Amino acid sequence: MNTIHALVVRTDNTTERIEVPETEISNAIKSAIGGWFDHVTIQPSLDFWVDDEGLLKSLPLNKVATRFYEMLGSSSPIAGDVVFTGGTNARGETLSLDENYARAIELMAEMAKQF
Repeated sequence: MNTIHALVVRTDNTTERIEVPETEISNAIKSAIGGWFDHVTIQPSLDFWVDDEGLLKSLPLNKVATRFYEMLGSSSPIAGDVVFTGGTNARGETLSLDENYARAIELMAEMAKQF
């Protein structure tokens, strides 16, 4: 069984790396963000998962995820904690987050604490 490496980015700009069995990735995402989730593809090798009712629940803004979403052309803010993963394989299965992406996102979160 493969392990999926992912990165949780919280609304306070703290991060946590998580590792979960691939068969448990949906439950891990749901647990990390606190509810049902939506999937956003940033590029073929980078996705994030967000609470699909984050705005309705009046969750705090997630600066890091919102910035990525803006780069995709959206003006909608992302509310609540998010989970970043790699893209998907040919069977649609979630892949691990690349180490370089993880470090870059962690740096973005650290910088967001300044603003």
